[in-house]
Amino acid sequence: MAFIMASQKARWRLIVHPISEQLFLDGGIPFEKAAAVFDTLPADRQSLQNYLGGERISHLVCTTSAREHDLTNARLIEAARNVGVPSLGVLDHWKGYTRFLDEHNAPSYMPEHLACIDDTCVGRVSDLYSKAKLYVVGHPHLERCVWRPLGVGDTCKIVIVSQPEARDGSFRSVFAQSISGRNLVQDIAANVPSTVGGRRTELFFRPHPKDAGVPELPIDVSIDGNGDWSDALYKYDFILGFDSMALIEAALSGRRVAIVGWPSSQNQSDSNIPFPYGPVLMAAPELRTEIEQVIEEDQSESSRHPSLNIFNGSTDRLSQLIKKFVN
Repeated sequence: MAFIMASQKARWRLIVHPISEQLFLDGGIPFEKAAAVFDTLPADRQSLQNYLGGERISHLVCTTSAREHDLTNARLIEAARNVGVPSLGVLDHWKGYTRFLDEHNAPSYMPEHLACIDDTCVGRVSDLYSKAKLYVVGHPHLERCVWRPLGVGDTCKIVIVSQPEARDGSFRSVFAQSISGRNLVQDIAANVPSTVGGRRTELFFRPHPKDAGVPELPIDVSIDGNGDWSDALYKYDFILGFDSMALIEAALSGRRVAIVGWPSSQNQSDSNIPFPYGPVLMAAPELRTEIEQVIEEDQSESSRHPSLNIFNGSTDRLSQLIKKFVN
């Protein structure tokens, strides 16, 4: 973000929601707190329109976020349209397309222009709203991932990466779902042996910032206490999850990734990631075999799936799009 702003000949006001503040603090990027700019969060439509007009905002560049958690971002896009301010949004995942729809299922929260990851993403948005001006830019954050495979030491460290269930508005961890009287974390833990190939195993759980609480964890499962994921992922040998962007980051960084896919855990998302980045485990007992492979096989550069190269050049493409948009 800092690179993109510095490359544009424009005066920016960068407003950040509380859930993302730490990312900007860690990056040393100055910003204004949304909680300080607006009286309340989520901000109401009139306050957002007053802000755009009062500050004489000529263009809006913004993220697109789930409407269930906080409508500020969605309403800001709607307010921009109402006062005639052109908007450019960025869609950073292949799922969650209901974020563009209001309570009447009208695309009120769709920006005038939308930067998408790839052609698959463009196609899915077009099906929803044919009038949107769509652009393929890739994913600047994923472009920054550094391939750094590490060998397994005396202990094979495994982390379960959580994500919230946003579709029903509960935002509970998807790993809180019950399977035969126990939650999914407990089901996984019961199928991870204490030793594999002469090495001990340790199991961790990493909550998502939007999770509404942490599922009940077995006594031998610890909470991941590491900070930013881009650093924390290198502390683990094996990473489990559904379709969190954290799994893509891990795969791009040389970590071994697997997707939890046994039947009771399927259909967690409204859309699939359109390329392979790790094996799908269809039964909990498959965990042992996968852990054995993690220990036995090094992640070489040749094991990186070719489809993951689509992110090369993403930052430059997005920067050029924003430059064209604001000028």
